[in-house]
Amino acid sequence: MKDATEEFNKQRYDLINEFSSSEDKLTYSQACDLNAVQVPEQFALIDRNHRITWHELKETSDRIALSLLEIGYMRPESVLIHLENSAEQFLIRLACEKAGLRVVLTNAAFRETELNSIIERIGPSLGFMSSKRALEGHYDRLLKNLKESGNKIKFFTVGKEDILSWAKTFTSLINRQPSKLSKHFLNHTRFGLNERFYFTTTSGSTSAPKIADTIYGHRISLSMRHADGVNLSLGEKIAALPPMTSGTSDTLVHHVAPYYAATVIIENRFDPIETCRFLAEEGVQIATAVPTMLVRMLSSGGIELLKDSPIRCFVTYAASISYELATSVEERANCRIVRCYGTMDFGGISMSTIADDRETRIRTVGKPFKDNDVRIQGKDGEELPFGETGEVVMKKSQLVMGTGYYRDLPKSFENWNDEFYRLGDLGYLDKSGNLTLVGRESELIIRAGQNIAPSEVEELMISHPKIVDVAIVGIPDEDLGERVCACVLLKDGECIEIEEIRIHFDSLGVAKFKCPEQIVCFEEFPMAMSGMKTDKRRLVELINKN
Repeated sequence: MKDATEEFNKQRYDLINEFSSSEDKLTYSQACDLNAVQVPEQFALIDRNHRITWHELKETSDRIALSLLEIGYMRPESVLIHLENSAEQFLIRLACEKAGLRVVLTNAAFRETELNSIIERIGPSLGFMSSKRALEGHYDRLLKNLKESGNKIKFFTVGKEDILSWAKTFTSLINRQPSKLSKHFLNHTRFGLNERFYFTTTSGSTSAPKIADTIYGHRISLSMRHADGVNLSLGEKIAALPPMTSGTSDTLVHHVAPYYAATVIIENRFDPIETCRFLAEEGVQIATAVPTMLVRMLSSGGIELLKDSPIRCFVTYAASISYELATSVEERANCRIVRCYGTMDFGGISMSTIADDRETRIRTVGKPFKDNDVRIQGKDGEELPFGETGEVVMKKSQLVMGTGYYRDLPKSFENWNDEFYRLGDLGYLDKSGNLTLVGRESELIIRAGQNIAPSEVEELMISHPKIVDVAIVGIPDEDLGERVCACVLLKDGECIEIEEIRIHFDSLGVAKFKCPEQIVCFEEFPMAMSGMKTDKRRLVELINKN
């Protein structure tokens, strides 16, 4: 048995290493199928409702792929997926790759406006939608719009088995037995690594989310870099707490798993205590999370459930994380924090690693991935030296999504028309090549001619013992242009006055113009549509309304 395990491990690490150097690389679905042969009874997927082995994953995804083909969905058609985290979402994506159907990944929080915009531009033939949302009427106006425009898209609903007049159920697709096509047919239809497979959509801060198309092999290459960063080992358990349709949950969890024969743990709906219990009970070693989730784990006490668990790393993304928050998680969960940096419409840019010292892991987003040419640019386009803050820009590399936005020349022209892609973030590189982010250029507060980076003020605020979380926004002011406003979540039973913050900032030796001039307390922050970071635009609206 020991010899067999050693041989399996050797074969797998050879496969992973070859991915970076060989032209004849194993595709994602082929890696899944290989696991069905080599480790058939090992769990591939676990969520709150399912425990699926690699053998079962292959059998079910094959059946779905063949059924889709036999029903009549073939290249070059595309499939819209509008689902929350679930085993079904994973199965559908895998089946579409095998069938050669392009996948349109969408944010589960999108409503009819965003979905209608995406459908109009891409024209998918089929959509997989949440039956729960359907029964709540979330798609009523979308269906009305599609009918009026003459769009012929067909739907399957996933979840409850309620019969809807406008859709078939996902269960009926799974239970369907293809009568003519054999599994060997999928060897001819499945996507290759050099093909464009995914349409990825941005979080939808406007009613028309930007769309990028992805070369499949580039996505896998990026995923392998993430696996190296957390020192992933064969057969480990990796969990996705945020949606697996975007960010590091997609690259590290969804895309890496089959190559490492890792078990994917999918959190269907985040709860700060139950999620921690779920991670501990399943023995998860690595989990993706966004800072707001970690805040809630700490404030609820759920993080204590992880102290004696196998978890060794939380990989964070989508928003900056304060040093105090990160160190509290590390100490109370007995693990490490690793930070990733990238954009949904561009790709992976950099990552700190589990081997880095704490200052590097938490205060920076690490070194840019190999092949990524990242620079800091001044206002006149000049490259700035180490330690000097400017706009973060990057050349196209093999880890990026594509060369522009799908069927959107104006936005492509705005961001892709130069040698370097403008990422919209402010930051600086240190002499070791690590990138530190200062904040979004669009969020910079200009008070009486002084530039104030919200992330810096947030870092100072969060160190106050009464504060659980903070978001800094600029409030319009006739005399100064803008004033600094601190939106805070306080520990239970606490209250805070502006004078306490002034004393706190004075004790830290911070310039007075950076100190907030207004404090607004919230019970919870409104979230952006992605569900992964605070919606600062909405915060400003709420403050102005009151």
